[in-house]
Amino acid sequence: MAQRSRPFQHLLQAIHLGGLVAALGWVFHPAAGLAEEQRGVGLPYDVQIQGLADCQYLFRPDLAPPADPPDGPPLCDPVQSLFDRAADRDRLLTLIRDNAVTLLWQNRPPLSPLLLANRVHKDRETFLDALRSLGFHAGQVETALRPGLERHQVIFRITPGPLYHIGRVTIRTDPALPDPGWPTLEELHLAGGDPARAAVVLEAETRLASHLANQGRAFARLMQREGILDHDTRTLDLEFVLDPGPLVRLGPVRLTGFEGIDAGFLQERIPWQAGERYHPDLIADAQRRLLETGLFHTVGVRPTPEPGPDGLWPVEVALGQRKSRTISAGVEYHSDRGPRLATDWEHRNLRGRGEKLALGGYVFPDAFHAAATLGKPHFDAPEQTLGLESELDLERSDAYEKVSFALGATVTRLLAPGHEISGGGRFRTAQIRDLSLADDSLVGLLSLPAGWSANRSDSLLDPTRGWRATLKADPAIDLFGNSGSFFRVQGRASGYHPLLPAPRLVLAGRLAGGWLVGPDLESASADERFFSGGGGSIRAYGYQKAGPLDADQRPVGGLSQVEAGGEARLELTNDLQAVGFLESGGAFRDLVPDLDRNDLFTGAGLGVRYATALGPLRLDVGFPLKRRQGVDGNFQILIGVGQAY
Repeated sequence: MAQRSRPFQHLLQAIHLGGLVAALGWVFHPAAGLAEEQRGVGLPYDVQIQGLADCQYLFRPDLAPPADPPDGPPLCDPVQSLFDRAADRDRLLTLIRDNAVTLLWQNRPPLSPLLLANRVHKDRETFLDALRSLGFHAGQVETALRPGLERHQVIFRITPGPLYHIGRVTIRTDPALPDPGWPTLEELHLAGGDPARAAVVLEAETRLASHLANQGRAFARLMQREGILDHDTRTLDLEFVLDPGPLVRLGPVRLTGFEGIDAGFLQERIPWQAGERYHPDLIADAQRRLLETGLFHTVGVRPTPEPGPDGLWPVEVALGQRKSRTISAGVEYHSDRGPRLATDWEHRNLRGRGEKLALGGYVFPDAFHAAATLGKPHFDAPEQTLGLESELDLERSDAYEKVSFALGATVTRLLAPGHEISGGGRFRTAQIRDLSLADDSLVGLLSLPAGWSANRSDSLLDPTRGWRATLKADPAIDLFGNSGSFFRVQGRASGYHPLLPAPRLVLAGRLAGGWLVGPDLESASADERFFSGGGGSIRAYGYQKAGPLDADQRPVGGLSQVEAGGEARLELTNDLQAVGFLESGGAFRDLVPDLDRNDLFTGAGLGVRYATALGPLRLDVGFPLKRRQGVDGNFQILIGVGQAY
């Protein structure tokens, strides 16, 4: 007859093994441990782990902390590894390192052999729990404690035994539902033959409850799990019993924590109608829409435990408000342009319906910019925002001098989280002096800008994974007739990929391009042409200098632009990063860029990042690999906040 047992008193311990570290550390007479540390006395010991690899592994407190498994130093008296898969061995070694008190408290030696034996005994149970969590339900752990003149020896001999697999699986509800439509056992990773791991069982429980929640059962929960081990067939039979709870239909929304904000505006952000069946996505969508107003730092959404008299479940929305006004300031430094001072003031709830008024600007020694924008959310549709803007620009660069004033209106629509499109109208009038042509012109540009943007990165100022992209199209006509009509297109994309977890190494890349269709280079308005070089572009070259020049070495700009770059960000400490970067590209006279090597500007550089509460403080030094005598410096220095891209 098959030997069968109920393993869940151990399996549950294995599931929660990762949370035992803090608790286990104080099980073994914490007061004594503290006293030992203070007195500097005790019984020092080494720990040997046998059965994990082709060598034993020795852990000593006077050696460097263990790195990724397997670790050492090894004692190369060959001990055959008893694991069929190296991944299982490495997972077990990680669990041991994270939870074994003999290792965690090795630098606090016990006062007596009895206390050391107590640690060893407790760790034996911990190791067995770790084996069960990985599916080795018949594993064994032998221990030995060998006294020594200077150091005791603690030895753990691990015999994992055979890997157990999933056997018969039963899933039911109480009370019974007619057709729950459960996920397949393959989808739950509980098909016959799958390893009987604790993490898989726990994940299956979560997925089963989520499956019922997706059918409108907001209060579905696991009532009972039953597991029976068959040691003859080396299988684990499972039974899950779930309480489906009532079918929930959503009722009225009860808002709290919205002082000074129009309740009707917030109700418009709720994505369901009264009587609609509960779904977790509706709850998440409501949280997202309310957070996107910028008025709250926390949003909690949940149905009440009991229905109302009409049979609908009211939904409680607990809001944590942000302050409605903020002011910010910043300083940057570019060696080609000097210091940049910037300031912004924002009011996010001007008239009680999330209207956003922002005033800001910046000053360079050669430029001044001021802007005012007013945003009205929920413009004609829940996912649309109307933006009104005005800008004043004064700039004197090596390419041109200008005084410009613009007014515009834009409607932005959210397509999906992180994706939006925009369109609108804009009028800009400017007095421009083209220094390369010694020409003055007054332009009045009427344009219909449109754009698409996406942000799927994990951070605004310090991304480590994901991507971002923007695409802008701007058809325009000069109402004053001095520069004609044109069509300007510009795109930019950047991506981030974590290459190493520890020390963390992130690779970042950027691509950018643009085209000015319509006029020839001389008749195009100087400030609408494309320029490369400087911060946010090719950092090794001066502002606007990575492109064609006139006879007096002044930037001319181009009808097209292509740029590419990449950088590696290596984490040295929690607060400090080292960065190396390589960038190439430039502005081109013709509409079709000539990517001949002689027309490309390439630069390389090094930088550091220091983490602050506002984002990483950035220092970059770029060196031009194509240096033009009398034009390019030996290097460029840029200081700012946030990653370069």
